[in-house]
Amino acid sequence: MYKLCQMREWKFVCQDFQKTLSQAEETDFVYCDPPYIGRHTDYFNSWSPELESGLFRLLSSCPGRFILSTWHSNQYRQNPYIDQFWANFHIATKDHFYYVGAKETNRNPMLEALVMNYQPQPDEEPETEELVQLQLLETRGAYET
Repeated sequence: MYKLCQMREWKFVCQDFQKTLSQAEETDFVYCDPPYIGRHTDYFNSWSPELESGLFRLLSSCPGRFILSTWHSNQYRQNPYIDQFWANFHIATKDHFYYVGAKETNRNPMLEALVMNYQPQPDEEPETEELVQLQLLETRGAYET
């Protein structure tokens, strides 16, 4: 189990991410889950390289802690923006299987990524050396295909 920080107040806002991130303070914890660049985003397919670059610039200067959800790779390709933008941050990965898709052949495993500007510290020593698989997510298991 990971303890990120003790939070007492939450503030949810509905506004452009650029405005929100420009208002971040040192005591803030920011979680970003934008459409996955280079994937069928279903957010009106509107997440562009320019938006990913802007998100990178804003998160790079974020005075507080952040976690960004994105995709790392699958059996066919890798997310090129991991190396281009996010490689200097702490990246934890988690296997994920998509059970939704128009065709069964489109339902494949994906390696999801959590990009952080800090190194999470476990409350206790993990049972295995697989620190990449975060314990704040479910235990790694086998997926049926």
